[in-house]
Amino acid sequence: MRGYTCDSCGSNLSHRKDSPFYLCTFCGKIYAEDMTEASLSTVRYLRINGRTREARSLITLLIEKDPDDYRYIWEMLNCSLPVYPVSKYLVSKSDSPAQLRNLLENTWYRKLRKVIPPENSSYIRDVEEYVDLSNRLNDLNGSINKNRSSEKIYSEVRKVDYSDLTDAETEQKKSLAAGIIYGYFFLAIIAAVILHIVAPGIQLPGIFFVSIIAGLITYYVVEHFTEKKRIADSHNKASRLKHQILNEMTDREKLQQEADELISAIKETEKIFTEDIEQDQVMS
Repeated sequence: MRGYTCDSCGSNLSHRKDSPFYLCTFCGKIYAEDMTEASLSTVRYLRINGRTREARSLITLLIEKDPDDYRYIWEMLNCSLPVYPVSKYLVSKSDSPAQLRNLLENTWYRKLRKVIPPENSSYIRDVEEYVDLSNRLNDLNGSINKNRSSEKIYSEVRKVDYSDLTDAETEQKKSLAAGIIYGYFFLAIIAAVILHIVAPGIQLPGIFFVSIIAGLITYYVVEHFTEKKRIADSHNKASRLKHQILNEMTDREKLQQEADELISAIKETEKIFTEDIEQDQVMS
């Protein structure tokens, strides 16, 4: 039957059970089920119309015929991605380092790196530079969000409301106060012994009372200045973090601009690839 022979050379066509396409084993031409010749542009048509399985089946045959044609490898790479072409995948996964790494580790991407001609090698460079920029942007965004949270905490530090203290913090405050008072009381005992020896007429209870009062006063003075220093240090940290955030946002804007320029360059190269594929169909 004419439908199962090659229109070009007349040889019989072979058909695989897992493929809807027919292959001429003599001249290599490929035909669809309706016996129209299938080419690389057919792959693109199938892919953009959501018929990815058929596209992969056809591109597999084309790669077997010419495994070093970068256009075939590029189309197979697109067919292997959940979002295509590559430029669209990069933008959609720009906030996912793992997904971007999956692209660079993709078997067909690695193959493309090897077979792409020198005049188009900027495509590989732009893709990998975009991945690097996206990872840096993700790290920068993480740092900005973390610093914003810290800056908010430090800037809102005010005098401690003791009613909000946890049990552990309350116990810590009590221990500090007791330590200062007991320290003064201990010094009062030593002073009392010395004074009793030097001046036996001085009353010991008076010395103990004065030492306790001195301990309380010292505790509240220390607590007051410690609290003021804590608040001042927190606000200084908030100010430094705010300055750091502004610098990081400036860096982020520059990196984002570079990333946008790279995507534009990648899209332009893909446009050239597509035109080359369409031109190949016209010539064939």
